[in-house]
Formats: sequence, structure tokens, C-alpha cells
Amino acid sequence: MALCLSFALGACAVTAPPAIVSTTGAFDQGSEIQLAPFEDDASLRGAFGKALTEAFRENDVQVSGDGQLIADFALAERNAQSGVADPAASSSENVIWTSQPRDRGLLDRCDARRVRATLVILDRASGEVTYRGVAEASDCAIDDEHITALARALVADARTD
Repeated sequence: MALCLSFALGACAVTAPPAIVSTTGAFDQGSEIQLAPFEDDASLRGAFGKALTEAFRENDVQVSGDGQLIADFALAERNAQSGVADPAASSSENVIWTSQPRDRGLLDRCDARRVRATLVILDRASGEVTYRGVAEASDCAIDDEHITALARALVADARTD
């Protein structure tokens, strides 16, 4: 009993797998996609751009400069106890959250961080948005594994097959 209690108290309850909110898929296997430019550096955008490139390749999508689809993306990290509200839909009496704040849990051993990734895919010919997905994950610290998991989850979600 004491061993179970010490393990439970030592466990961090912050870790959560990626959660996705999206439209329907945008591409099939074998598609070509142009990815928005990003710096090959240590920035969050650079890390996410590299992870998306690899995730598309893992899904048999060719990343090229003249694909029939165009993908743009964004990535942000923040304290998980802060949320993101929709200013157009919110009022002083009612806040409409696009990303709920996370309450600090009893077993938390850290100040949780949240990473939020957005992937938008457009059809080059029509300019129509064919996919928009937002994925979030929380943990004590955000690292390359989290960024890779978000990229893989979004790209898998964007597939039509």
C-alpha cells in the first residue's frame, strides 16, 4: 500500500496526449504539397517545420515547391494554466475558449506547459482551405518528441484515406 501511494504521489499528472480539432482530410497518399518556408534553426517554427516535412514523407506525400496543395503552420508554447479566448465570440459575462486553461492538479510536480500547433492546407488552384487542424499537448516540459507527435498527429488527421 505504501509503495502504491508513494508511486502515485511521485507521478506527474500533467502529461496528456495530443488532442485534435479539425475539418475533414485534405490529401491522399502520393499527393504533392508545398510547405510554407521556415528557418532550419532551433526555433519552435523551425522544429515544427522539420517535423511536418518528415511526417508528410512518412505518409507518402512529396514535399515540393510546386505541389497542388500548399501547407502553412504555426506553433506556440505557453503556461498551461493560461487559456486562449475567442475575442469575437466572448463578452464580459461569457468567455468562449478556443483553448481552455488547465487547472493545476493535486499531483502536478511542475508548472505545466502547453504546446498548440495549427496546420492549414489550401488547394493551389482554387485557394480554398481544404484542411484546418489544431492540436494541443501538455507536459512539464515541451521538447522535440512533443513537436514530432503533434506533426504526425496533424498530418495523419489530414489524410483522406
